[in-house]
Amino acid sequence: MFIIIAIMLPILNATSQICLKKAVLENKIVKKKIIFLIIAYSMFLIITILSVVLLNYISLKYLTIIIAFNHVLTILFSYIFLKEKINKFTIIGSILICIGVIVFTYE
Repeated sequence: MFIIIAIMLPILNATSQICLKKAVLENKIVKKKIIFLIIAYSMFLIITILSVVLLNYISLKYLTIIIAFNHVLTILFSYIFLKEKINKFTIIGSILICIGVIVFTYE
């Protein structure tokens, strides 16, 4: 069960970030903007609750690793769903995040 929650956290976080970005990009339809905002902040609440539940099953060290991959997944989702360009600084940042995770978990 906790493995499913651990997999869902980065996906939910990236999805909520995309919803927030869509809300910012919506400039004409106020109702649509509000819907995106409600969805995004509801997902943030769910993510927070799931993170606390997950801490009962795994250590904070591993939760930190999961949270670190949120950034990489958000970049990937932005590229896929929002057609945002990925520049060299984004790639370098993602590589540094992955290296940091490897260094952090090395015992």
